Amino acid sequence: DQKYFELNYSFKKKKLNFFLDFFFSSKIKYFNKIKIVICTSNWQKKMADKSLIFKSAKKILIPLPLDFNLWSPSKKSSIRKKMNIPQNKKVISFILSHRYAAKRKGLDYVIRYLENSKRNDLVLLTINCENLNIKSNKVQHINIKSTDNIQERINFYSVSDIFLMPSLIESFGQTVLEAQACNCPVITFKDTGSEDIVSHQQTGYVANYACQDDFNKGIDWLIDKTFFQDHIRNSAKKKFSYDVIINQYKKHFQFKD
Repeated sequence: DQKYFELNYSFKKKKLNFFLDFFFSSKIKYFNKIKIVICTSNWQKKMADKSLIFKSAKKILIPLPLDFNLWSPSKKSSIRKKMNIPQNKKVISFILSHRYAAKRKGLDYVIRYLENSKRNDLVLLTINCENLNIKSNKVQHINIKSTDNIQERINFYSVSDIFLMPSLIESFGQTVLEAQACNCPVITFKDTGSEDIVSHQQTGYVANYACQDDFNKGIDWLIDKTFFQDHIRNSAKKKFSYDVIINQYKKHFQFKD
């Protein structure tokens, strides 16, 4: 908000956009009355603390939950057989919500890793990433069109050896939690909401923010790592199951039965 205010609300620059001005002014006018803001991650809370809109509100940190009874891993070998992925290949996966989010979601970091990797056993499994220009003939790319089918998403995570989340701006990272529920390790960047979900070198790898070298290092560290059975899933379940999150709400608010 501060950066936006400085760039767009300076009368010296006179670069006011009518619609942005209207909506931002309306938010300041009406949202200032909000007394409590629920933040889903430390990154989100930090942004809310800096916000001109929410500066007077009390900030409470409560993550988003996941239904771990619904989200559970499929058998990797069976799914690979159905998708014609050799059992000896290493599958790294990546999701785009839509093609316009490529820069924000860090697709460039994924492509640069693949183009510079010396491995010849990699499969890139993606959602919404058609026609990627990867300048390497060592990498097999399999793309899946956008799907809201939960079982298909579970299979997507379950067949993966690593889920990649090099997002530059991420308020929480629900896909990270979904991947962990399917026992898939995740690599993400520091100073994003996803940092709260991934335990560094325990359930994944938290790379230095926007650092290609550390991102590459993290993938190479994870890719041949063997995690204990269900370790990643159980770790996430202890922090983000419905019961755990409901108790956090009960801690801060009084509910009538």
